[in-house]
Amino acid sequence: MKRIKKILKIVIGAIVFLTLPTLLLYGYLYYKYNEELPIGREGKEADALANKMLDALNHQAYDTTTYLEWTFKKRHHFKWNKAENTCEVYWKNYKVNLNFDDPSKNTAYKGDLKIEAVEAEKLVKKATNYFNNDSFWLVAPYKIFDSGTKRSLVTLDNDEKALLVTYTKGGSSPGDSYLWQLDETGKPKNFKMWTSILPIDGLEASWSDWTTTETGTLLPTFHKMMFLGIEIEGIKTIPDSGQTYYYPNNPTYKNSKNKIDIPLDSLSYFNELLDTLKSLSCTHKTPIINYNDEKSNFKLALPFIHCDGSIGCYKRRNVIELRKDSLFFHTRKLTIDSLPKYLEKHLLNNGKNPMFSQNTNNAIFQIGNLGIKSNINDLKTILIQLSKEYNDINTKHQDSLLLNIQFSNLNN
Repeated sequence: MKRIKKILKIVIGAIVFLTLPTLLLYGYLYYKYNEELPIGREGKEADALANKMLDALNHQAYDTTTYLEWTFKKRHHFKWNKAENTCEVYWKNYKVNLNFDDPSKNTAYKGDLKIEAVEAEKLVKKATNYFNNDSFWLVAPYKIFDSGTKRSLVTLDNDEKALLVTYTKGGSSPGDSYLWQLDETGKPKNFKMWTSILPIDGLEASWSDWTTTETGTLLPTFHKMMFLGIEIEGIKTIPDSGQTYYYPNNPTYKNSKNKIDIPLDSLSYFNELLDTLKSLSCTHKTPIINYNDEKSNFKLALPFIHCDGSIGCYKRRNVIELRKDSLFFHTRKLTIDSLPKYLEKHLLNNGKNPMFSQNTNNAIFQIGNLGIKSNINDLKTILIQLSKEYNDINTKHQDSLLLNIQFSNLNN
């Protein structure tokens, strides 16, 4: 009995030793920082202050940004395609593809292994929560007019005006409120938080370490909250490039409900694209490869992938093969500078020359032998050049020509 009492004393003492400092620290922080949610006035003045904040951040640049990539606290990595409303989320050895418009298209992987059923649902839920939280720390100022938000004007003790934003729906924790404090230009300095996940109301976090991205968007790289730091690295953005082109120019692919969008900028290597295409070869889905330059968006449909991942057999005269810096026609190796000439002959032959495709519908442009570990930018360069040359020829012919692009090493 004495031994049991001694053990209990030791256990209780250890618990008190470990928990008492924590409780004292929490009590101190609660007493020092906890604040009641302020009361503000909704209406035109609040919306005017909200618009001043957006103008100070050049929100048009964010609005026309179609792709964002970043790493949150060195733990979670995101590739968010705003234009397609999808996001790839990475952590540890997990990868989850989120489709916010059609959750049935969500997929989850552990390494190279696709996860199914209940375990996949858990990973999708975790990735969604990561995205909701981590993207908010990146783009929160641009969300103040989101559906379900309420904006109120709050007068601080120093008579400065602050913007209180409450999210009545959406995200992982609807009902949260944030009080934005602004500098004289309207640019955010910090916000205070009233959220369901924080045990203390009114905690303050800085919004001061800004960077200007490739698209002109202002985004934060660091937040300070009490003695904690929240670091955001690897920020990359891509702008809305304006006009969009579909290949082949066929409404069947443009409006298909079975299409799967594959943004090239979300990939790093050529083999990642090949693996993705192979995985779709027997699914009755149409892969749509998205790529862009500074002026245009391009969407390439690949409807001809067979169940074995191959692309079928074609007469030699129907195929021009493009590589990184050259093209092959029959057995001839030509410089890439000859592309416009051979592209036009290939598309406009119409039976004139037996060496070339006999009609536009049979003309195939294959891309291959780039090397499995080739950087995805090598492929993007080829596709953009081919697309531009084709667009010039097609415009002269009232958009009546087809462009069929395939990959010759899908089954390698």
